[in-house]
Amino acid sequence: MMNIEVYLFITLSCALAFSVVFTIFRFYEKKEAIVKENQKLIKENELITLRGIVKESVEQIIGKNSTNKNTGAAIFTNRELEVGNLLVTGLTSKEIADKLNIAISTSNNHVENMKEKAGCKNKAELAAYLLKHDIV
Repeated sequence: MMNIEVYLFITLSCALAFSVVFTIFRFYEKKEAIVKENQKLIKENELITLRGIVKESVEQIIGKNSTNKNTGAAIFTNRELEVGNLLVTGLTSKEIADKLNIAISTSNNHVENMKEKAGCKNKAELAAYLLKHDIV
């Protein structure tokens, strides 16, 4: 027959081991969440940096001084401005649709409407227009 002290020692040791394993598991779970959040922030920062680089390049090509700042900003809907903001970062219609949780055809329709309103022939021209006029 087992001594009560030995039984208690074994029980407490098992409880302590479980507690240590559980703590380690929670640590790694939190670590993964922090890593994912950091990756998301890095990706967002890269998009912001890319947008800045694209804007500087466009300004060098078409000139920094725009005679009509924010020309046409009022003609775009809020959703079109959201699409335009993503468009100037170089995202495709599918990526824009995924980010905004809309259909690709809806994303394309917004781009087409914006091109028509701005008098642009293609996406690149539209992106340059949006950046030149500080619309996005």
